[in-house]
Amino acid sequence: MQLEENYSSWWVDYHDYQKRSLYPTPQQIDTPDLNIDIPQLTIAELQQKYHSFLEGVSYRYLGGETFAQKTLESFVSHRYQGYHWKMSRPWQAQQGATSHLSAHLDFGTISARTMYQGVHKLLDRLPAKSKAQYSVKTWLDRLRWHDKFSQRHNHHPELAWQNRYPEFDAWYSDADLDADKQKLFTAWCEGKTGYPLVDASMRQLNQIGWMNFRMRAMCVTFLTINCGVSWHHGAEYFMSRLVDGNIAINHWQWQAQAGSLNPMSKTFRIYNPTKNLEEKDPTLQFVYCWLPELRGHSMQQLLAGEYKSDYPQPILDWKQTRKVNGKIVSNIRKEVRDRLEAEQGEEYQRAIGARDTVDKYAAVKNKQYKDINGL
Repeated sequence: MQLEENYSSWWVDYHDYQKRSLYPTPQQIDTPDLNIDIPQLTIAELQQKYHSFLEGVSYRYLGGETFAQKTLESFVSHRYQGYHWKMSRPWQAQQGATSHLSAHLDFGTISARTMYQGVHKLLDRLPAKSKAQYSVKTWLDRLRWHDKFSQRHNHHPELAWQNRYPEFDAWYSDADLDADKQKLFTAWCEGKTGYPLVDASMRQLNQIGWMNFRMRAMCVTFLTINCGVSWHHGAEYFMSRLVDGNIAINHWQWQAQAGSLNPMSKTFRIYNPTKNLEEKDPTLQFVYCWLPELRGHSMQQLLAGEYKSDYPQPILDWKQTRKVNGKIVSNIRKEVRDRLEAEQGEEYQRAIGARDTVDKYAAVKNKQYKDINGL
């Protein structure tokens, strides 16, 4: 059995590794003498070349180790509070409710071990079974997922372009889109679907290269399930925009949200952008920020599609496409499930293990949630 599938051992090994001493800062860095003439950009030339981006974006990531450390310190000092619920709210996440360390982690301006140890120290200082402690544990789970996805990608790099199960090949592929699907895809890319929360999220992505996880998942299911566009196209578009783009996480999550993973579970989630608008952006601060043409509209007007601007009407019927395309994906999942159950081979055991791992994690998080809320 491969290392990535030995979850119990990996859990122990992972935490042992993260608790080791940090590597000392090197006194000097030796670089090779390339002996070639490499063109250089001056600061002035750089500013001129990218002036439209530098002048047009008000929310930007600042790079470098110094800023990465400051970002970690501010998260540990106060921003972690409420992380467990704020992380799914796009406006709060944009304002700093999430750690905003993902880009630093991917660019290497800070290490996972530094982040782990910096945040883990909080647990000893926080009351047991408190909401604050739950927030910290939830964030540490996300960090562990990052490394787990990297490990899986190391073992299975083909999953960046290949469906996990071949039964999905006829539905999800990287083939060129026909005219109708290309129109839907273009509207999705530009944030012009007629669904305010989807459009606000996509425009946020296009302008600052980031969105919180819940909005990413919602945009994925809208494109793959409702629009019927393969995850291949969406995953590639995300990677072309995300400042924290990580192919190991991005492409696997696209497959997961598209419904092509964990087939042993008989259900999969399709996010409702209207329900999420009401629940995750009830004051419409996020929508107003990225869709200025909708400022002044009430929630009731947005839900009714009563726009006093040139904002587009919905490009599709969400309920109808969910019913039709969702059924197609559900049937394919059943095909995979039936085959694996009939074969009873290693692939079946891995699928069962993946399902049980997800169920076990959900049960643990549900118990923790009940504990902190006295339920």
